[in-house]
Amino acid sequence: MSLARVIDSEVAARNGADGKYRGNVETVNVGSDPNVEQPPGVPTSAKEAALGRNLPKSIDIAGGDRNDVLRYSFATTGEVAGTRSTEPNDTVSGGQVSGASAGASDIFRYSGGLVSLDVNLPANGSIVSVSVDREDGRIEFDGGSRNTDRLNYYVRVTGSLEPTPSINNDDAFSGDEAKGYIIKGGKDVYNYTGDVAVLRVALPEDGSRLSVDIGPS
Repeated sequence: MSLARVIDSEVAARNGADGKYRGNVETVNVGSDPNVEQPPGVPTSAKEAALGRNLPKSIDIAGGDRNDVLRYSFATTGEVAGTRSTEPNDTVSGGQVSGASAGASDIFRYSGGLVSLDVNLPANGSIVSVSVDREDGRIEFDGGSRNTDRLNYYVRVTGSLEPTPSINNDDAFSGDEAKGYIIKGGKDVYNYTGDVAVLRVALPEDGSRLSVDIGPS
């Protein structure tokens, strides 16, 4: 015979055990007002659950096909966690990632700031390319020589955003954000400070050929 102390639990004999085993159970009344708040670090969505880690920011890169494989790389000042959507040829090492997509969506979560980003469709960027360089303070959207669709973009930074003469009259910008588009052979370049808070790119408008979505959870 032994003594068990059980807290915040309900004890009942099941599966024929009633009457077969005897012992003392010391109980403590847990009351009628349980704490149902989510413990820290527990996923709050299916996307977080798939990632298995509750990092505060996400990046979703999708597009390409068997003829024009989309290739990408990015680096952060913090951690990066891949999801079940990533593939064996996608590499995550510390805060750096490189990978490819042929029609799939590769999703990552990360902490810290975005140091660099290069997305090219295909690898030589002859359809479209998107790049971010924090050291040079430069964001570039480039419509390659083979692009036949309109690339739409939106970007917001935590510091300041300055357009260069490359943008056109249809592009809109303020002190920390810009929205615009480019077509075949076009290029829009911005200088920025701080971190990239939100970046969304779609080619064409539905993003079926290429999409980039960076932002908080």
